[in-house]
Amino acid sequence: PQAEDKIIPEPRLKKLEPALLPGEIVVNEVNFVRKCIATDTSQYDLWGKLVCSNFKISFITDDTLPLQKFQYRNLLLGEHDVALTCVEQIVTVNDTKRKQKVLGPNQKLKFNPTELIIYCKDFRIVRFRFDEAGPESAKKVCLAIAHYSQPADLQLLFAFEYVGKKYHNPAKKVNGIDPGGGGGGGYGIHHQTPLFETFSDWDREIKRTGASEWRVCSVNEGYMISTSLPEYFVVPSSLADQDLKLYSYSFTGRRMPMWCWNHSNGNALVRMAHIKDSLQQRKIDQRICNAVTRSHPQRSDVYKSDLEKCLPNIQEIQTAFLKLKQLCVNEPFEETEEKWLSLLDNSRWLEYVRIFLKLSAELVYMLDSKHVSVILQEEEGRDLSCCVASLIQVMLDPHFRTIAGFQSLIQKEWVMAGHPFLDRCNHLKKSDKESPLFLVFLDCVWQLLEQYPSAFEFSEAYLTILFDSTRISLFGTFLFNSPHQRVKQSTVGATYGQPVLRRAKPWGNI
Repeated sequence: PQAEDKIIPEPRLKKLEPALLPGEIVVNEVNFVRKCIATDTSQYDLWGKLVCSNFKISFITDDTLPLQKFQYRNLLLGEHDVALTCVEQIVTVNDTKRKQKVLGPNQKLKFNPTELIIYCKDFRIVRFRFDEAGPESAKKVCLAIAHYSQPADLQLLFAFEYVGKKYHNPAKKVNGIDPGGGGGGGYGIHHQTPLFETFSDWDREIKRTGASEWRVCSVNEGYMISTSLPEYFVVPSSLADQDLKLYSYSFTGRRMPMWCWNHSNGNALVRMAHIKDSLQQRKIDQRICNAVTRSHPQRSDVYKSDLEKCLPNIQEIQTAFLKLKQLCVNEPFEETEEKWLSLLDNSRWLEYVRIFLKLSAELVYMLDSKHVSVILQEEEGRDLSCCVASLIQVMLDPHFRTIAGFQSLIQKEWVMAGHPFLDRCNHLKKSDKESPLFLVFLDCVWQLLEQYPSAFEFSEAYLTILFDSTRISLFGTFLFNSPHQRVKQSTVGATYGQPVLRRAKPWGNI
């Protein structure tokens, strides 16, 4: 009787086709697929076509999504789309054989799937049923999704195809929308966001903050000293280029001291790596501190903060994030409702957010009230210092609480400072875990936003979409481990890739 009651959908008269970006191609598709909306009933299921391209997984339907109260619109993805770089795990199920398999790249599937479950990095779980679809077609589309969502090489990410096609088709639009967010390589209305790739960008920031005893140095032009530092950065005027070159060998990763920001009272915020030369450590450390002191009009003292002694490390943040994800994704809420808050507390995610905010507030007090300059120090100065330096500036400088200012802050303290986004976001799935330090920062900003909403020009929706941009393999902003890698990869395999890939930013799509 149940089989007789099953409703077989009528073939669509209208042909369902995906909206494709420049350079995007369909690699596999299957018709008569059911997308499961609710876990306890099929009443709200949608019928349509499941498509896998070299950029995303698309479900195309004429049905309207029920029970939808609010949504923001992404200019690059539809409401049923999932970017391949956002896919964390792919599970195929066969009900009749009671078999289940987690698919990896280049794997074989020995049974025809009746269901596909996609676990996403942004905590979504997307389920599709193939009851009315051709079994072989269903198997092929599952294998295609598994293959294209786990690229073996950086050059296989869709960004390299997208920017080249977009560069040669600047007028091409998708459904009337410029997928790059307008002219200027994706900047949109905020095309004036400084990228800190040039001498003049840093010089303007020096003048904006009134840092009169600091200068832009070019000793790293061509990345001759450090491949993880930008070509241009700011140092005390009293340090000569020759001294910087000499001292660079003593720092981990040859990452010399790098100015972040100046307070109106003359105090400076500086970040640097650990000094690995034990014999020269005291001498070099004293020389750097003296140079920072001389950069202050009143020759104020310097306070050093060893972040690795005060903050959780990368592995601890990984573990906390994994526990948070398991709590939000894997457990039925009805079974955990009574102990949900205690489980959240046990994940330590919120505790780590509190620790980052507490330390940042203490360092703000040192800069603002104690009138001393602050040096942030960690092993390479590419992870914890990105977060703390950014939070201090958000707390102290109203400019960085505007949209344009916040974007420039991320460019300056994360992208150009060499935060390894490729590894931390695990774009190539080289690890079982990701290290979402950037998410820790955004969560900290959200906490401040909740307490002081009128102090910010943006909302939590902006922060959400900004983090979503790290999951979309289109933007050079969150795709590489360093400025040097960005420049190097933009010229590999595509003679026209460099001018677009380096400039492709998510700001115009936010």
